[in-house]
Order: sequence, then structure tokens, then C-alpha cells
Amino acid sequence: LSNIGMAPDRVLLAEKILTFLAKLDFRDPNLWTKYRSFSATLGDLVRITTETGVILGEAIDITGSGSLLVLDHNGKTHEITVGDLVSLRPV
Repeated sequence: LSNIGMAPDRVLLAEKILTFLAKLDFRDPNLWTKYRSFSATLGDLVRITTETGVILGEAIDITGSGSLLVLDHNGKTHEITVGDLVSLRPV
């Protein structure tokens, strides 16, 4: 945004983003299909640090509420709603 020569009005920008988001139908499965297609994380090996510990595994899906599903090395699927994610390079 700084390339436009002046700083944007942050309040106006936030209003525009929130107005756009309010018009989306989050129950529409097509929305989530499209969202998944733009994800650079799905299929990656990831490390996620949460307040309860570290989860290592493959990012396998995004739920209808926006949580990330991670399949760990023991075959357990974790639903991640909050955490710090790092995509790991394959060995």
C-alpha cells in the first residue's frame, strides 16, 4: 500500500475489509473449496507451537470454521485454531 505514494486511511481500509467479509457466506462449501485452493500450507509438513505444546505433522485440511487440520506422525488428527505455524522443508 505504501507504493501508492501516501499512507492509506487505516480505519477506512478496515471498514472495507470487514464489509467485504460480512458479505461472505461462510456456510457455502464452495467458499471453503476456493479458500483451500489458495492455501500454500495444505500438504506441507508443519510445526505448530500452541500454548499446550508443539505439534509436528502434515497440514491436511481446513475446516468449515477455518481451523487447520494436522495429521501427526502417530496418525492422530489435531484441529488447530490458534498457534504459531512454521512450514518445514521436506528431508
